[in-house]
Amino acid sequence: MITALEKKPFANSLKGPRLWLEKATTAHAEKLWECVLKDRELRGVSWPGTESVEEMRGYLQMVDLELPKDEVVYIMRLEQEIIGSFHIHSLNYTYHRTEIGYGIQKAYEGYGFVSEAVELVEKELKRLGFNRIEIRCNADNIRSVSLAKRNAYRHEGTLLQECVEDGRFRDTAIFAKLLRS
Repeated sequence: MITALEKKPFANSLKGPRLWLEKATTAHAEKLWECVLKDRELRGVSWPGTESVEEMRGYLQMVDLELPKDEVVYIMRLEQEIIGSFHIHSLNYTYHRTEIGYGIQKAYEGYGFVSEAVELVEKELKRLGFNRIEIRCNADNIRSVSLAKRNAYRHEGTLLQECVEDGRFRDTAIFAKLLRS
């Protein structure tokens, strides 16, 4: 019989061959904001509604203090440089499922860093007992769609005009992977 997951803490850091994921805290606010300013597209993808370093700090504080925790944010580091962020959200302990999202600076796209981060997070989610991971992305975002497929996520469907982005309706592609099949 399947029962609800026990809420165990996520690891503070996850280390890969090249990449290091570290739980984001308010101490990272300034560096993360610099990262967002370098690449404006990260603002809408990873940090919607964040318009200043103070708002970034407030968001990180909210994620850190929010009870019950339904979101975990990691920063992606390449040595000492922050190159992006990784979000685990919509945590559902009853049904053993969650969603993941990510944002990386354009200069680091195409090198497999996000795929490496996905693998690290999948291992952590499996350790915690999660079964289903979803990636929901703009159906026109070729990089995110390709990343999901490369990492063995199955396309389950597309929600037409599901949300508004840049003042227009947007389709959302839904991909899923089962960790315990």
